[in-house]
Amino acid sequence: MIQAGLPTERIIPFMYVRAVTRDIMYYEPPKIGEMRGYYKLDKARSLVLQAVCLKSGMILLPEYDSAKNLTSDFLALVEEKHEMAAGADIYLIRRAAKQSDDLAHSVNFGCAALWHYSRCWPDISKAERFKLSAEQLNLAEPPAVTY
Repeated sequence: MIQAGLPTERIIPFMYVRAVTRDIMYYEPPKIGEMRGYYKLDKARSLVLQAVCLKSGMILLPEYDSAKNLTSDFLALVEEKHEMAAGADIYLIRRAAKQSDDLAHSVNFGCAALWHYSRCWPDISKAERFKLSAEQLNLAEPPAVTY
C-alpha cells in the first residue's frame, strides 16, 4: 500500500495477539531503530466480538446468496477450546482446513480500527439485549443495610 502511494499515516498496522489481561486493542510504540508502531489486537476476543455484532445486526453484510464467495469466509472460522491444567480454559479461533478466511480478518481489522478511532466499541449487552432484573442487580451490589 505504501508503494502504491498511500500515506503511512493512513495505514493502521495490526498484529494479532493473545492478550487476555489487556484491552482488546492497544498501541505498541516503535522500539529503538524501528520506524513505526502498530496496534496489537486480541484475535479470539475481536473475532468473537465481530461474530456477535454480525449475529445481532450491528455489522451488516450483503445478502449471503449475492456474495457467498466472499461471505463464506466467515463460516471458515472455527472455535477451538484448549483445557489448561491450571487456570481457565483457552479458546482459539482457527481457520477450517482448505477454506479462506481473508474477508473475515479484513472486516475484523476494519471494524477494530473504526471502533478504536471513534472511541465507540460495541456494547454487547445492547447487541444481545441483556437486561438485568432488580434482583440480579441486588446480588451484584446488595442494598445497604440500616440498623
